[in-house]
Amino acid sequence: MEDGGFVIRPVCLSDLKWFYEVSQQVGIGFTSLVPDKKYLETRLKLAVDSFAQKLPPEQRLYLFIRENLPSREPVGICGLVACVGHNQAFYNYQISTVVQACESLHISLVHTILRLVTNYQHASELVSFWVSPQHRGKHISKSLSLCRLLFIAQHPQWFGKELIAEIRGVCDATGYSPFWDAVGKYFFAMDFSVADRLTVTAGKQYISDLVPREPIYYDLLPAAAQKAIGAAHADSQAAKVLLESEGLKFHQHIDIFDGGPLLSAELEHIKTLVNNKLTTIANCLPNIDTGVYALVYNNKLDARFTTALINVTTAGTIEISEQTAKILGLKQKDQIRYCEI
Repeated sequence: MEDGGFVIRPVCLSDLKWFYEVSQQVGIGFTSLVPDKKYLETRLKLAVDSFAQKLPPEQRLYLFIRENLPSREPVGICGLVACVGHNQAFYNYQISTVVQACESLHISLVHTILRLVTNYQHASELVSFWVSPQHRGKHISKSLSLCRLLFIAQHPQWFGKELIAEIRGVCDATGYSPFWDAVGKYFFAMDFSVADRLTVTAGKQYISDLVPREPIYYDLLPAAAQKAIGAAHADSQAAKVLLESEGLKFHQHIDIFDGGPLLSAELEHIKTLVNNKLTTIANCLPNIDTGVYALVYNNKLDARFTTALINVTTAGTIEISEQTAKILGLKQKDQIRYCEI
């Protein structure tokens, strides 16, 4: 793929067919891409209305698609929830410890427990990250993931002070999740795949009604469930490493369904949010042969992102190629936001 040979853009309703095809590939446990056409259509409509600013900021969902050019072949998805839990509880288990001691017997024991919490209420969340298997690597995943951070940098008033990402936990192709099998099924009385689907097709009230409020003792869980706590699904490991390189960290919070890790960081500690630059296009040249490789964003709600070589001038402005300008819908003297990658 040549530099600048793709565009990342907001979703539109005509993307439904492709979204549904993708939802049949991702497997169980990828909650935001459950293969339910009505749900996916509702989700796309929510995103379209969010970009059009038809919803209050706290209700918005932003979804982006990466397309190869010039074929317009879609190869990846990423998303951004402006505010989690604005109208319902956002639950996680927090891993912590308690000490129990008997002085007369000289016994002191430290127990690891899982405690139900809502510590990330009103944070913003990175969601729906997926790249077609045949297109993974070669900066494709990186540019798709980081474009959301440039979007936040341009519109910080719409997002929380903390950013989170729930990493898909361990489960197999049949829907078996060792953590759910040891914990969830005893409180929800259903298979993991059913609970995963209900989350998006029937709302989350059933979670509030049934989730266990009492601490769960780690040592009472089977070995497979213990191993799954805080572990990422094999397909999500690369995404986890990328987010960790940006400064998001595991702070002992896990998903209540599959035990997958929740990563978090305050916006002021996230690499791209700190190091991105807003500047002006000095020139659009036929070709750029030297310079720095960057992810560039047109700063608009009708967002366009791509990667390209750019020249940074001594004045801090940049020169881009005519091809890059065309992809972004920009011209000389327009503002542009970028980060080196």
